[in-house]
Amino acid sequence: MFTGHYVPAFVFKNFLPKLRFFHLFFAVQFLDYLFMSFMLLGVEKMRVVEGFTESNPFDLYFMPFSHSLAAAFFWSVLVYLLYWGIVFRKEKGRERIYLGLAMGFCVFSHFLLDLPLHREDLPLYSDTSMKLGFGLWNYKYTALLFENGLILISVFLYARKLNQDSKKKVYLLSLVLVILNFGFVFFPFPLTTTEIGLQALFLFIALNGYAYYLDRRIEYK
Repeated sequence: MFTGHYVPAFVFKNFLPKLRFFHLFFAVQFLDYLFMSFMLLGVEKMRVVEGFTESNPFDLYFMPFSHSLAAAFFWSVLVYLLYWGIVFRKEKGRERIYLGLAMGFCVFSHFLLDLPLHREDLPLYSDTSMKLGFGLWNYKYTALLFENGLILISVFLYARKLNQDSKKKVYLLSLVLVILNFGFVFFPFPLTTTEIGLQALFLFIALNGYAYYLDRRIEYK
């Protein structure tokens, strides 16, 4: 999955308005921040194989430290503890727990949303363990419908609570996310993994920047 990973950010923002988009956008892409960084450092690996799937040429053959089920759970717990113990330390009682759990689940949602789209490249724990993935990327139009549908539904449900000006800002973001998904499928990717890693990190940071902007501009009805 590509920009569909941002869906849980809108869902949790809808139910827990105290959460900031800046933090939510970071959490939902946390595993990809790790993977791209690990790949650039040579810790995890992928290769570009033309025609590997209908949707993209990514052979994600070694990523046990960021995208295995065990790793996703570990990083989710770590993020939960970070937010519960530090970021939300001034919140009280159950609300503090709920906010921390939401952040932790946003991290874990990355694995859950990758599962239907990836080929069998998501390990249970180590690279030699069983690998999971239902392979929707092999059917590009179905994958696009699935991912963009989730984006549009989650944004629509969230935007109902906003005033007109704020709706425009959120709808603009959803349009960008959908266009990016089409671009990932129909436009050529960089040929080297270094370019892919750097461009992906730049994109994540840019979207986090817009999330920071939204946190200061969003107004409710």
